Amino acid sequence: MWSGGSIRINQNGYLGLKRNNMRKTAADVHLELSVHEKECAERWKTAFNKFADIESDIKELHNKISSGMTTMIVLLVGLICSFVALVIENALL
Repeated sequence: MWSGGSIRINQNGYLGLKRNNMRKTAADVHLELSVHEKECAERWKTAFNKFADIESDIKELHNKISSGMTTMIVLLVGLICSFVALVIENALL
């Protein structure tokens, strides 16, 4: 039977039992571990949601870069074709 003490939040933010000059029992460790597992599950859920957002942002950037490269290539090909047409026109005259 428990002979005094108090329930406290320790420096890590976990709920724990503070007993007067007694070691932790298995029940104390189980309680702390249960709280820790719930907190970690919530943190990982949040992290995975953020990872999904980052992944979608990266895909969006990739699509924009690909579109920009395609535009630049088309413009350069058009510029080269115009230059070649001018050279050929001047050579024929």
